[in-house]
Amino acid sequence: MNTIVETAVKIVGPVKVQLDDFVDRLCYKATSTLLFVFALLTTIDTFGKPINCMVPAEFTEIWSNFVHQYCFVTGTYVKNYDADGVMEKVFVGYYQWVPFVLVLQAVAMYLPYLFWDFCQGWSTDVDFSHINSLCAKARTDEAANRTVHLDKAAKQIYQVAKHRGFHGIGLGAVTFYYTFKCLNMVVIFSQGIFLAAFCGKNDLLWGIKFAEEMVAGNSLYWDKFGYFPRVAYCSFGRDFLGSSSGNLVQEARCTLGFNVINEKIFLILYFWFIFLFVLTLLNAYSFLYGIFCCKRIQTVSNYLRLVDRCDELFGVIAVPTASTAVSNAKKNKNLNTDRKTVADFVNRVLGYDGVLLLHFIKSNNGELVAVEVCSRLFQIDARNKK
Repeated sequence: MNTIVETAVKIVGPVKVQLDDFVDRLCYKATSTLLFVFALLTTIDTFGKPINCMVPAEFTEIWSNFVHQYCFVTGTYVKNYDADGVMEKVFVGYYQWVPFVLVLQAVAMYLPYLFWDFCQGWSTDVDFSHINSLCAKARTDEAANRTVHLDKAAKQIYQVAKHRGFHGIGLGAVTFYYTFKCLNMVVIFSQGIFLAAFCGKNDLLWGIKFAEEMVAGNSLYWDKFGYFPRVAYCSFGRDFLGSSSGNLVQEARCTLGFNVINEKIFLILYFWFIFLFVLTLLNAYSFLYGIFCCKRIQTVSNYLRLVDRCDELFGVIAVPTASTAVSNAKKNKNLNTDRKTVADFVNRVLGYDGVLLLHFIKSNNGELVAVEVCSRLFQIDARNKK
């Protein structure tokens, strides 16, 4: 079985360490993928021609095709009439740009992650990816090698803390990671503003109004607001068609078939961005509270308390590792794990970046591995303080 797993890893390649959380991946991975799929959908000629215009009967097929292309490239307009019957032309400027806009939106959603990925390497003295890779080896390797990998990870973290004069391993990673989360919120909010300008006539509530009309069963809901018109007009001069009629301007009535799809796509995106913004806001607040408030001390205390229950919670694999690291140490060396001692350990050794590192170890390799690394660090620190 191990041979099969090793062969699969060689073929597929090692799993990339994820230095982010589920909400982050919803932003840069899931949303970008969704936008690319929508962009691809709008470029497939499945729902008929993107535009089909009614032209005079005397036009040949070649000239008719030219009018279709001309109207698609130059744009169309709808006619709005006020209470006095005065007509206003409202141009539908977005129709031909939808696939390109969706691709740009997808790229925009990925930019904050590129920022965070770029900053990971030099934001802290500890290589988060390397430590997580050691923990990944410990999670899948034999018990003897498991201990070696975990000890190596703990010692590397402790050496950095020692090199920094026991002021923690830094604050850079937390700063850039939180900036990454804030950039996600900024991009998502900007996406909402852009959608309102692009197809909602600068009305931030356009999606809600549009959805209300759809749910109410108004068959002409698209005509009421004019966001995604099915029928529009296009003006063209006959002189463009080689006619001797001078600058005679004619008007063609055109159907915008893709707007049936466009309205569904942008309505889905409208509510998705609202959901994502709220979720990202709550996630950023939760992260800030967990790192900068006293909860980080509570988190480490919980890890150390779990050591005595490793056998019960995680199984026998924990016996030669976490239990030996702290449980026996507490019995033999009287290690103190009260709140004051743990707080001193968090501030001196882990710091803000260390708590974040434990969070990533837990999310990538499970709680047991995070408990074991934390317990080893605590034991090393207690031993060196004596």
